[in-house]
Amino acid sequence: MKPRQLFEFNEPVTGRNLQLRRLGPEHADYMQQSFADAQFWAAYRSNQNRHLTTVELRQRLDLESQNSPQTLGKIEWVIQRIASAPDGENANIGLAGLTAFDPRQNCAEFLLGIVRSQDRKPGVGLEASLLLFDYAFNRMHLGRLVSHVYADNGEAQRNTLALGFRQEVLLRDHFRKLGESELSDVYRNGMLLSEFRDNKRLATLSQRLLNRDITRKADSTRKEDQDSGRLGELQASFEIRR
Repeated sequence: MKPRQLFEFNEPVTGRNLQLRRLGPEHADYMQQSFADAQFWAAYRSNQNRHLTTVELRQRLDLESQNSPQTLGKIEWVIQRIASAPDGENANIGLAGLTAFDPRQNCAEFLLGIVRSQDRKPGVGLEASLLLFDYAFNRMHLGRLVSHVYADNGEAQRNTLALGFRQEVLLRDHFRKLGESELSDVYRNGMLLSEFRDNKRLATLSQRLLNRDITRKADSTRKEDQDSGRLGELQASFEIRR
């Protein structure tokens, strides 16, 4: 396999325990394995085409990895552990993305899911979410994120709101899941850049999990952020899945 060109948008987004690595042809086998988990994809993105061969999927991922998020209208990653598990488990544990990128509205859709239940440990989904926020607001300089959650996934909706999204509307009979005849209700949630910057809980959590305050602009300082001794013993676990 030829080396992937080192574009800026292909650089990993790195935290303390996890990293987001741009989906590329080397992840085709992992994607194919995840396709077997119908329950995951029904919650994450039910209309995903899971009938591609590995060769077709590898070619698609290779093409996408050579293009910018602005060109594709999206960017997607595999969520990886930075350190391999002691039992030799695969480092890949989930998927994340900023999709439906709208440059005129400076907005994108937030997607995140941990594939296997045994990998949904405390703090894992939260750290991955913080990395996604960091990329969206500080590297892509988006003005707004949206998150669509199927109404029958109450846990994902509660977790989405706990992250700082606000429920904007319940879209009734809005979406027909792949293979189903009935239309599903969908929650639409949103987070503005100004809300992200003012979210003290995300500031505290990112200081603790990422060793930096992702809500702060790179050229600004906050006196309250300088005293790390004021950080509480906060723990959280999120699984944001459509």
